Amino acid sequence: MTDSLGLKPNNYQNIEEIFKVTVQTTRTILKCDRVIIYDASDLPTTEVIAESVDSKYTSILGQTIRDPFLEGEYLELYCFGQAVTIDNVNATDFSKSQLDSLRQLNVKSLAIAPISLGKELLAFLVAHQCSKPQPWHPKAIELLREKANTTSFALSN
Repeated sequence: MTDSLGLKPNNYQNIEEIFKVTVQTTRTILKCDRVIIYDASDLPTTEVIAESVDSKYTSILGQTIRDPFLEGEYLELYCFGQAVTIDNVNATDFSKSQLDSLRQLNVKSLAIAPISLGKELLAFLVAHQCSKPQPWHPKAIELLREKANTTSFALSN
Protein backbone atom coordinates (compact mmCIF):
# COMPACT_ATOMS: atom_id res chain seq x y z
CA MET A 1 0.00 0.00 0.00
CA THR A 2 2.17 2.88 1.16
CA ASP A 3 5.40 1.57 -0.37
CA SER A 4 4.08 2.74 -3.76
CA LEU A 5 4.22 6.28 -2.40
CA GLY A 6 8.00 6.10 -2.48
CA LEU A 7 8.39 6.73 1.24
CA LYS A 8 10.63 5.00 3.74
CA PRO A 9 9.41 1.48 4.58
CA ASN A 10 10.12 1.88 8.31
CA ASN A 11 7.57 4.69 8.49
CA TYR A 12 4.49 2.66 7.45
CA GLN A 13 2.75 2.96 10.81
CA ASN A 14 3.50 6.66 10.93
CA ILE A 15 2.20 7.14 7.36
CA GLU A 16 -0.99 5.22 8.11
CA GLU A 17 -1.53 7.32 11.24
CA ILE A 18 -0.95 10.55 9.29
CA PHE A 19 -3.53 9.46 6.71
CA LYS A 20 -6.02 8.34 9.38
CA VAL A 21 -5.83 11.65 11.21
CA THR A 22 -6.01 13.58 7.93
CA VAL A 23 -9.25 11.97 6.75
CA GLN A 24 -10.89 12.15 10.17
CA THR A 25 -10.08 15.80 10.81
CA THR A 26 -10.88 16.85 7.24
CA ARG A 27 -14.33 15.23 7.38
CA THR A 28 -15.03 16.96 10.70
CA ILE A 29 -13.88 20.36 9.44
CA LEU A 30 -15.74 20.16 6.10
CA LYS A 31 -18.82 18.46 7.56
CA CYS A 32 -19.05 16.13 4.57
CA ASP A 33 -20.13 12.51 4.23
CA ARG A 34 -16.85 10.88 3.23
CA VAL A 35 -13.17 11.82 3.01
CA ILE A 36 -10.69 9.48 1.39
CA ILE A 37 -7.08 9.40 0.29
CA TYR A 38 -6.29 7.92 -3.11
CA ASP A 39 -2.85 6.49 -3.91
CA ALA A 40 -1.48 8.30 -6.99
CA SER A 41 1.05 5.67 -8.05
CA ASP A 42 -0.99 3.97 -10.82
CA LEU A 43 -3.29 6.61 -12.29
CA PRO A 44 -5.99 6.78 -13.52
CA THR A 45 -6.76 3.63 -11.53
CA THR A 46 -6.24 4.19 -7.84
CA GLU A 47 -6.69 2.53 -4.46
CA VAL A 48 -8.49 4.09 -1.51
CA ILE A 49 -5.81 3.94 1.19
CA ALA A 50 -7.53 5.90 3.98
CA GLU A 51 -11.14 6.78 4.71
CA SER A 52 -13.47 8.46 7.16
CA VAL A 53 -17.12 7.90 6.26
CA ASP A 54 -20.52 8.59 7.79
CA SER A 55 -22.13 5.35 8.97
CA LYS A 56 -25.03 5.90 6.51
CA TYR A 57 -22.69 5.13 3.60
CA THR A 58 -20.69 2.09 2.56
CA SER A 59 -16.96 2.13 3.18
CA ILE A 60 -14.79 2.01 0.07
CA LEU A 61 -11.48 1.59 1.91
CA GLY A 62 -9.18 -0.73 -0.02
CA GLN A 63 -11.22 -0.56 -3.22
CA THR A 64 -9.55 0.04 -6.56
CA ILE A 65 -11.35 2.80 -8.45
CA ARG A 66 -11.03 4.55 -11.78
CA ASP A 67 -12.00 8.12 -10.98
CA PRO A 68 -12.66 10.41 -13.98
CA PHE A 69 -11.30 13.34 -11.97
CA LEU A 70 -7.84 11.77 -11.94
CA GLU A 71 -7.39 11.90 -15.71
CA GLY A 72 -6.70 14.35 -18.51
CA GLU A 73 -6.73 18.06 -17.82
CA TYR A 74 -7.38 17.49 -14.12
CA LEU A 75 -3.93 15.94 -13.63
CA GLU A 76 -2.29 19.09 -14.94
CA LEU A 77 -4.15 21.18 -12.37
CA TYR A 78 -3.05 18.87 -9.55
CA CYS A 79 0.58 19.13 -10.65
CA PHE A 80 0.31 22.87 -9.96
CA GLY A 81 -1.23 22.25 -6.52
CA GLN A 82 -4.73 23.26 -7.54
CA ALA A 83 -7.88 21.70 -6.13
CA VAL A 84 -10.78 20.57 -8.30
CA THR A 85 -14.40 20.77 -7.20
CA ILE A 86 -17.60 19.47 -8.73
CA ASP A 87 -20.78 20.76 -7.14
CA ASN A 88 -23.03 18.24 -8.89
CA VAL A 89 -21.56 15.20 -10.65
CA ASN A 90 -24.80 14.73 -12.61
CA ALA A 91 -24.24 18.13 -14.25
CA THR A 92 -20.90 17.08 -15.78
CA ASP A 93 -20.28 15.89 -19.33
CA PHE A 94 -18.82 12.55 -18.25
CA SER A 95 -19.74 9.34 -19.99
CA LYS A 96 -22.48 7.11 -18.63
CA SER A 97 -19.90 4.60 -17.34
CA GLN A 98 -17.95 7.33 -15.54
CA LEU A 99 -21.13 8.66 -13.93
CA ASP A 100 -22.22 5.14 -13.00
CA SER A 101 -18.90 4.65 -11.19
CA LEU A 102 -19.48 7.78 -9.12
CA ARG A 103 -23.11 6.86 -8.47
CA GLN A 104 -22.06 3.45 -7.15
CA LEU A 105 -20.07 5.34 -4.52
CA ASN A 106 -23.09 7.60 -3.78
CA VAL A 107 -21.04 10.66 -4.79
CA LYS A 108 -23.19 13.73 -5.46
CA SER A 109 -20.42 16.34 -5.24
CA LEU A 110 -16.70 16.22 -4.59
CA ALA A 111 -13.54 18.18 -4.01
CA ILE A 112 -10.02 16.90 -4.66
CA ALA A 113 -6.66 18.32 -3.61
CA PRO A 114 -3.24 16.84 -4.40
CA ILE A 115 -0.82 15.52 -1.78
CA SER A 116 2.63 15.92 -3.29
CA LEU A 117 6.32 16.28 -2.58
CA GLY A 118 7.59 18.95 -4.95
CA LYS A 119 6.06 18.15 -8.35
CA GLU A 120 5.62 14.44 -7.53
CA LEU A 121 2.00 13.49 -6.91
CA LEU A 122 1.82 10.99 -4.04
CA ALA A 123 -1.88 10.88 -3.28
CA PHE A 124 -5.13 12.83 -3.37
CA LEU A 125 -7.26 14.08 -0.51
CA VAL A 126 -10.88 13.75 -1.64
CA ALA A 127 -14.07 14.99 0.02
CA HIS A 128 -17.39 13.44 -1.04
CA GLN A 129 -20.85 14.74 -0.34
CA CYS A 130 -23.17 11.77 -0.72
CA SER A 131 -26.50 13.01 0.66
CA LYS A 132 -27.04 15.76 -1.92
CA PRO A 133 -25.14 17.96 -4.38
CA GLN A 134 -23.55 20.93 -2.68
CA PRO A 135 -21.60 23.95 -3.80
CA TRP A 136 -18.07 23.99 -2.40
CA HIS A 137 -17.40 27.37 -0.84
CA PRO A 138 -13.97 28.95 -1.38
CA LYS A 139 -13.17 28.61 2.35
CA ALA A 140 -13.90 24.85 2.24
CA ILE A 141 -11.69 24.45 -0.82
CA GLU A 142 -8.88 26.37 0.89
CA LEU A 143 -9.23 24.19 4.01
CA LEU A 144 -8.99 21.04 1.86
CA ARG A 145 -5.86 22.37 0.17
CA GLU A 146 -4.36 23.29 3.55
CA LYS A 147 -5.02 19.77 4.87
CA ALA A 148 -3.42 18.28 1.75
CA ASN A 149 -0.38 20.57 2.14
CA THR A 150 -0.10 19.73 5.85
CA THR A 151 -0.20 16.04 4.97
CA SER A 152 2.51 16.55 2.34
CA PHE A 153 4.68 18.29 4.91
CA ALA A 154 4.10 15.52 7.49
CA LEU A 155 5.07 12.85 4.94
CA SER A 156 8.28 14.68 4.06
CA ASN A 157 9.57 14.53 7.64
